[in-house]
Amino acid sequence: MTLQLQIIGKVANIAKEGRLVEIARGADEVKRFRELIKSHIGIINGELDHELMPGEVGGNHYHKKKKEVIVYTVGEGLRVDLTDPATGKIFSTLPKIGSIFYLPPEIGHALVNTSKSNIRFREYSGLAFDPKNPKNDVHNIKP
Repeated sequence: MTLQLQIIGKVANIAKEGRLVEIARGADEVKRFRELIKSHIGIINGELDHELMPGEVGGNHYHKKKKEVIVYTVGEGLRVDLTDPATGKIFSTLPKIGSIFYLPPEIGHALVNTSKSNIRFREYSGLAFDPKNPKNDVHNIKP
Protein backbone atom coordinates (compact mmCIF):
# COMPACT_ATOMS: atom_id res chain seq x y z
CA MET A 1 0.00 0.00 0.00
CA THR A 2 1.26 3.47 -0.89
CA LEU A 3 -0.35 6.38 0.89
CA GLN A 4 -0.75 9.63 -0.95
CA LEU A 5 -1.86 12.98 0.42
CA GLN A 6 -5.29 13.78 -1.01
CA ILE A 7 -5.10 17.37 -2.29
CA ILE A 8 -8.73 18.39 -2.78
CA GLY A 9 -8.39 22.06 -3.71
CA LYS A 10 -6.32 25.23 -3.64
CA VAL A 11 -6.79 28.65 -2.08
CA ALA A 12 -5.87 31.36 -4.58
CA ASN A 13 -5.77 34.43 -2.33
CA ILE A 14 -2.87 33.77 0.05
CA ALA A 15 -0.79 36.90 0.79
CA LYS A 16 2.97 36.32 0.66
CA GLU A 17 3.68 38.35 3.77
CA GLY A 18 1.31 36.22 5.85
CA ARG A 19 -0.64 39.22 7.03
CA LEU A 20 -3.77 38.39 5.07
CA VAL A 21 -5.20 34.94 4.63
CA GLU A 22 -8.32 35.08 2.52
CA ILE A 23 -9.72 31.58 2.07
CA ALA A 24 -12.86 32.55 0.17
CA ARG A 25 -14.38 35.83 -1.10
CA GLY A 26 -18.03 36.47 -1.86
CA ALA A 27 -21.11 34.41 -1.12
CA ASP A 28 -20.71 31.99 -4.05
CA GLU A 29 -17.05 31.25 -3.35
CA VAL A 30 -17.70 30.82 0.39
CA LYS A 31 -20.55 28.42 -0.42
CA ARG A 32 -18.35 26.37 -2.80
CA PHE A 33 -15.57 26.25 -0.21
CA ARG A 34 -17.93 25.07 2.55
CA GLU A 35 -19.44 22.45 0.20
CA LEU A 36 -15.95 21.15 -0.65
CA ILE A 37 -15.15 20.75 3.06
CA LYS A 38 -18.51 19.15 3.87
CA SER A 39 -18.18 16.69 0.96
CA HIS A 40 -15.17 15.19 2.79
CA ILE A 41 -16.04 15.49 6.49
CA GLY A 42 -19.82 15.96 6.64
CA ILE A 43 -21.05 18.59 9.06
CA ILE A 44 -18.30 20.98 10.14
CA ASN A 45 -18.05 20.58 13.92
CA GLY A 46 -14.69 22.23 14.46
CA GLU A 47 -12.43 24.92 12.99
CA LEU A 48 -8.99 25.34 14.52
CA ASP A 49 -6.09 27.59 13.56
CA HIS A 50 -2.67 26.03 14.14
CA GLU A 51 0.78 27.59 14.15
CA LEU A 52 3.97 25.53 14.13
CA MET A 53 7.32 27.02 15.12
CA PRO A 54 10.46 26.02 13.19
CA GLY A 55 11.16 22.31 13.74
CA GLU A 56 7.86 21.73 15.54
CA VAL A 57 5.68 18.68 14.81
CA GLY A 58 1.90 18.81 15.02
CA GLY A 59 -0.25 15.73 15.24
CA ASN A 60 1.78 12.52 15.09
CA HIS A 61 -1.42 10.64 15.81
CA TYR A 62 -4.43 9.11 14.12
CA HIS A 63 -8.16 9.15 14.72
CA LYS A 64 -10.62 6.26 14.74
CA LYS A 65 -13.54 8.44 13.58
CA LYS A 66 -12.46 12.02 12.98
CA LYS A 67 -12.06 13.30 9.41
CA GLU A 68 -10.02 16.44 8.84
CA VAL A 69 -9.50 18.93 6.05
CA ILE A 70 -6.43 21.14 6.31
CA VAL A 71 -5.92 24.48 4.57
CA TYR A 72 -2.21 25.40 4.47
CA THR A 73 -2.20 29.18 4.79
CA VAL A 74 1.13 30.72 5.86
CA GLY A 75 4.82 29.88 5.50
CA GLU A 76 6.95 27.62 3.34
CA GLY A 77 8.31 24.22 4.34
CA LEU A 78 5.35 22.19 5.60
CA ARG A 79 5.92 18.44 5.38
CA VAL A 80 3.04 16.03 5.89
CA ASP A 81 3.96 12.52 7.04
CA LEU A 82 1.28 9.86 6.59
CA THR A 83 1.72 6.55 8.41
CA ASP A 84 0.39 3.27 6.99
CA PRO A 85 -1.54 1.69 9.87
CA ALA A 86 -0.72 -1.86 8.74
CA THR A 87 3.04 -1.51 8.29
CA GLY A 88 4.05 1.67 10.11
CA LYS A 89 5.74 2.87 6.91
CA ILE A 90 5.84 6.66 6.57
CA PHE A 91 5.03 8.49 3.33
CA SER A 92 6.07 12.16 3.21
CA THR A 93 4.70 14.95 1.04
CA LEU A 94 5.55 18.65 0.71
CA PRO A 95 2.28 20.43 -0.10
CA LYS A 96 2.35 23.93 -1.56
CA ILE A 97 1.03 26.90 0.36
CA GLY A 98 -2.68 27.30 -0.36
CA SER A 99 -3.21 23.54 -0.64
CA ILE A 100 -6.38 22.08 0.79
CA PHE A 101 -5.98 18.44 1.79
CA TYR A 102 -7.99 15.65 3.39
CA LEU A 103 -6.85 13.46 6.29
CA PRO A 104 -9.12 10.39 6.64
CA PRO A 105 -9.66 8.37 9.83
CA GLU A 106 -7.26 5.52 10.66
CA ILE A 107 -4.31 7.13 8.83
CA GLY A 108 -1.51 8.44 11.01
CA HIS A 109 -0.51 12.00 10.28
CA ALA A 110 2.14 14.43 11.43
CA LEU A 111 2.56 17.98 10.15
CA VAL A 112 6.19 19.08 10.37
CA ASN A 113 7.62 22.58 10.03
CA THR A 114 10.90 22.06 8.15
CA SER A 115 11.57 25.80 7.74
CA LYS A 116 13.15 28.57 9.78
CA SER A 117 9.91 30.54 10.12
CA ASN A 118 6.44 29.85 11.47
CA ILE A 119 3.85 27.93 9.47
CA ARG A 120 0.09 28.24 9.85
CA PHE A 121 -2.81 26.10 8.76
CA ARG A 122 -6.51 25.81 9.47
CA GLU A 123 -8.14 22.51 10.38
CA TYR A 124 -11.79 21.71 9.70
CA SER A 125 -13.15 18.60 11.38
CA GLY A 126 -16.33 16.59 11.43
CA LEU A 127 -15.91 15.51 15.05
CA ALA A 128 -15.88 18.20 17.71
CA PHE A 129 -13.05 18.24 20.24
CA ASP A 130 -14.24 17.11 23.67
CA PRO A 131 -12.29 19.04 26.36
CA LYS A 132 -13.64 16.66 29.05
CA ASN A 133 -12.19 13.69 27.17
CA PRO A 134 -9.36 15.05 24.98
CA LYS A 135 -7.93 11.63 24.09
CA ASN A 136 -11.35 10.25 23.06
CA ASP A 137 -10.46 9.95 19.35
CA VAL A 138 -6.75 10.80 19.34
CA HIS A 139 -4.34 7.86 19.29
CA ASN A 140 -0.60 8.53 19.33
CA ILE A 141 1.66 6.89 16.79
CA LYS A 142 4.21 4.69 18.47
CA PRO A 143 7.82 5.46 17.44
